[in-house]
Parts: sequence; C-alpha cells; structure tokens
Amino acid sequence: LLVAGLEHPDPATACIAVGALGRVGDATAFASLLTALGAPDPLGEAAAAALVVLTERHGPAAPAAAALLRGAATAAGTRARNLCRVLGALGRGGDTRYAPPLVALLGAPEPLVRVAAARALGHIGGEHEGVTALCMALHDGDAGVRAAACRSLGQVGAGAAVQALLGATTDDSAQVRAAAVHALVSLDNPVALARLREVVLADSSPSVVIPAIAGLGRSGGDLDLTLLMSLCGSTDHEVAKAAARGLVRFGAHRATAAVLGLLAHDRWDVRWAAAEVLAERGDLTALAPLRRVQALERDPLVRQVLAGAVARLEGLAAASGAELPA
Repeated sequence: LLVAGLEHPDPATACIAVGALGRVGDATAFASLLTALGAPDPLGEAAAAALVVLTERHGPAAPAAAALLRGAATAAGTRARNLCRVLGALGRGGDTRYAPPLVALLGAPEPLVRVAAARALGHIGGEHEGVTALCMALHDGDAGVRAAACRSLGQVGAGAAVQALLGATTDDSAQVRAAAVHALVSLDNPVALARLREVVLADSSPSVVIPAIAGLGRSGGDLDLTLLMSLCGSTDHEVAKAAARGLVRFGAHRATAAVLGLLAHDRWDVRWAAAEVLAERGDLTALAPLRRVQALERDPLVRQVLAGAVARLEGLAAASGAELPA
C-alpha cells in the first residue's frame, strides 16, 4: 500500500507514503524509492531522506547501498541532485566510500548537479579524494559550483585546501570570494591572516569584507586590533557592526573605547550591537559610560540591551569585589 502511495496524485500524500516507507519498509522498497528520486521536489527530496533511513537501517554493506553507488554513474537531472543528498547524508560519519560517486557527479554537465555534489562532499569529513576534486571545482565555469566548493572545503576542514581557497578570494564573483573567506576563517589557519587583512582593506563587497573581519577578530594581534578599531568608523554600518563584534576577544582598554564610540551612532542597530559587545567584553571601564548613554537613549530596544549590559558589568564587579565606578 505504501509503495502504491508513491503514485498518489496529491504530492503531500505521496510524500507521507515515502516517509513511512523509509521508516518501515524492507529491502524490497529500495527500488521504488530509488525511482522516486527522479520525481520533482518535494517528492524527490522526500525519497532521498527515506533512502538514507532505509540504507542506514540495512547497513552500508547491504545490496541497497551498493545499488546507490552503482546508480551514480548514470544519474542525471533531478535524480542526480537527490542522489547527491543521499550520498552526502550517508557519508556524514566519515564513510569515504561515498566520496568517489560524488566526485563523478561533480563532473556532470548540469551546473545544479555539480552544486549538489560539491555540497554533499562537504559532509564527508577527513582527507579523501573529494578534497582534490573540490579544489579543482574552484575553477568551474559556474560561480554557484565554485562557491559550493569553497563552503565544502571549509566544512571538510582540509588544511591542504588553504592555498586553493586563498586563490578563490580573488574570484570575479563576490559570492565565491565570500564563500572562500568563510572557509578560510573556519579553517583558522594563521597563513590566511595576511590575505584576510588585504580583503578587508581592498575588497569592494561588504559580503566579503564582513566574514574577513570576523576572521581577524580571532587573531588577538595588535595589528588586527588597530585595523578593527579603525573600521568601527566605517560609513558602512554593517562593517562597523562587524568590527565591533570582532573586538570582543581583544583585552585592551582601547578596544573598549572604540566600541563605546559606536553608542553615539545614528543607527539603532549599531548602538544595539555595541552594547552587546561591551557586555560580552566585561571591561568594567565601560560601566559608567554605559550608564550615561542608557539615561539618554530614546530607542526602547536599545535601552533594553543597554540595561542588560549595565546589569552584567555590575554583576561582574560585585563578583570580583571591585568598586563600582560612579
């Protein structure tokens, strides 16, 4: 009955049948679910999720899993994209047997299939042949594929990908550059810091600059402290907020002074962000200025976060036995 439900004219009913088949079906349900992979979403996507459940229940050595791997070679279109979802989900535990078919799909003629394959490879952690394939995909003709490859290299955590990602920060597409910067920040490799500084100073896209600022916020170095302090005065309010958040980890009082300056910003969201950062920094020298600003602030939402910042700093002062500033 559930297999017959896959052909139901109502997509919602068919999706329910697919999900139930994944939970209670035996190995004979595999062929029907594999066929449903090629159906338009949401049915195809539901079939992918059901196949993951079914394959995990029967074990990676079962004939069902072997059929999945064989089917990758001839998959195309919607079926190929949904097959990528299945293979990526099954490889989440680091099972590298699912990497080779995804590498094959990364060479598919359809850009959307290549994007799906690149995303799926990012779920398979560790060093495997997919890392090299993703590095090569950074030269793909489609920007969506290049961006997906950048994100997956960051997810995989492959140190060997740092040089390839550094090259991708000069891509013509801001989408790709932003993904490359995000990946470099997630890898937390000190080699990337110099390039992140260049990106902050030279890139014209805030979507690229903002994640680079976040990366510099992890360094703790004086050079990056000075750069982040200067960015607090940026005319782009998103950059100013990112710079303030980047200063959270810097212990110097001058970092506190730079963030305090943003409490006078004309945008409420910048003032909000500054108050949050000051609360998180825990620098008691900010307590008196915060109290003064709280008394003058007109925006009720900003007043609320200012009150929270004041309360937190007062709590820290009481816990440490420090004398509260007037």
